Amino acid sequence: MATVMVVDDTQIIRETVAKLLRHEGYQTVCASNGREALAEFRKMAPDLVLLDIMMPDMNGMEFLEQLRQDPGGRNLPVIMMSALGDDANQNLARELGASDFLVKTRFNASQVLERVKHWIKQPADN
Repeated sequence: MATVMVVDDTQIIRETVAKLLRHEGYQTVCASNGREALAEFRKMAPDLVLLDIMMPDMNGMEFLEQLRQDPGGRNLPVIMMSALGDDANQNLARELGASDFLVKTRFNASQVLERVKHWIKQPADN
């Protein structure tokens, strides 16, 4: 069973996305900022990360940059989920190694699942 890490400082978003993924058969681990996410990543290597940009303590771009420096995180699929959907943020995220980018105001649950399944490249166990 694939594990997805959901990193977002907004509790309702974290919980909603995690619940959606668990319903589809994925295991989930959640973090409310980049520092927490790095600690969780080191404990439990996920198969994919869904990552917000704007978070306290360590934002998503900082987390992504540090993740890509870790040998275990170099090729890990990371899907950014942010309200900061402008070209500059999307380009920076991709330069830092983001696999994909979803603008929070423009996606729905089925699109999240579609992207997760695409990047994990294996069906979740139901």
